[in-house]
Amino acid sequence: MLKQEIRRVLHSPFFYISIIILVFADFPVMLDQFEMSNELTYLVDVGWGMGYGSVLYPLLCVLTTAESYLMEYRSGYRYSSMSRTSKTRYAVTKMAVAIGTGAAIAVLSRLLFLGLTALIVYKIHGQVLVGGEDTIEAMSRTSLLVIQRKYAQYLMLFILEDSLYASILPGIALIVSLFVKNRYVVMLSSYIYCEGMDMIFITLQWYYGSPLVLMNTGRASLLPYKGLPFRVIMVLLYWVVEMGVFVYGVRKQTE
Repeated sequence: MLKQEIRRVLHSPFFYISIIILVFADFPVMLDQFEMSNELTYLVDVGWGMGYGSVLYPLLCVLTTAESYLMEYRSGYRYSSMSRTSKTRYAVTKMAVAIGTGAAIAVLSRLLFLGLTALIVYKIHGQVLVGGEDTIEAMSRTSLLVIQRKYAQYLMLFILEDSLYASILPGIALIVSLFVKNRYVVMLSSYIYCEGMDMIFITLQWYYGSPLVLMNTGRASLLPYKGLPFRVIMVLLYWVVEMGVFVYGVRKQTE
């Protein structure tokens, strides 16, 4: 079951299309910066912090797995799958692969962006610096790691935090597919959820309830230790709730 789900992800064109779009979505805001600096951390932070990639996460990180349950529900294939395993294991496997897929898309797109940026900088300047004066001047007020010149740790932490955020998104779409049988609504559900919850919690001034605070550029970064403990706790809570709701929903629908 697990190998089958992973194989389905790797054979899905949405998986690769989403990664490619996320890689190039951040370049428009940094095109004028390449001639000005050869510091990788500075350039990448401009792209990731001001680009469109993070905005597209709730849509692109869910496309690969959003319909996985809905298609099997319509075709009746879920009963064939459940005949070879238990209902609970079927649902747990689907949710676990969806969570992993969202995180994988975020990590791979960020790493490819990092490598492509380094290649462009090398072509223009003939050398690539991980960090330096441009980075410190631009980011010293917002990052202790930059002040300490731990540039690689800063970049890896950025990728980790965004992957944690991305991991909660596919589960939302899977849960919606239990109740809604329109594929377009299912695909858009995570984006609608994130934007809707953000508006609600901003209106109530309960800022840390919004899922958007979990992004690296989100409000959680203002918390101690750059908000990583808060992010981990919130993401674990999302995983538990998503897993529980999906398992319960699948079992109820197949009674």
